[in-house]
Amino acid sequence: LISNELCNGSLYVKIAFALNQWITDSIQYSKEISKNWLVNEFSDIRDSLFVTFNYTKTLEEIYCVNPSQILHIHGTANRKLTSEKEIDIIPDTDIVFGYSGDGCQDYVPEGDKQFIAMQIESLNQELAKKINANGLNQFLRGKIFSEMIIMGLSLGNSDYPYSALISRYLCTDATIIYYCHDNILDAGKRLDFYWPHNQYSYYRQFKFYPDGN
Repeated sequence: LISNELCNGSLYVKIAFALNQWITDSIQYSKEISKNWLVNEFSDIRDSLFVTFNYTKTLEEIYCVNPSQILHIHGTANRKLTSEKEIDIIPDTDIVFGYSGDGCQDYVPEGDKQFIAMQIESLNQELAKKINANGLNQFLRGKIFSEMIIMGLSLGNSDYPYSALISRYLCTDATIIYYCHDNILDAGKRLDFYWPHNQYSYYRQFKFYPDGN
């Protein structure tokens, strides 16, 4: 479905604004959340760095992690916007989102195919996820890690470019701990997509989330 917003080049702004509204209206930080199981995963949380891919302040608000230890690689929705014009202007509202792929082309009448193809190409360009390589490199500069814990990240196509960047900061024999719900086979495929066995010698360990998480 090709909308006037897409043709006018404002679809990204409209989605970013709607996402900001949903996050700031819907997310409630609860101090009652059980967090012991997560905290126990880190031998010393003060010596850990966190790269978070969501837009919330959960690490700061719930787990009391020092902001200097956190990189919000896709930005945050820390304040509610009142207008689309505030996108990328108001601090703490910079949201990075998008997808990776060629879009989808359902059946369209023959006479409309050229127009539809042009609009899909425009959509792909506008909504392609921007990779924050500079932010990640600055955050991890000078560090080498022997362990990486992955929680709540699907390891999908859109974030794949980060795999090679992250590998620069891991020991050759580093341990990757990947939390999954129940499908270890699928989790293994996802890890191998990001860090193939024939290229990386990382030790892989899989853990399950506790019930209710």
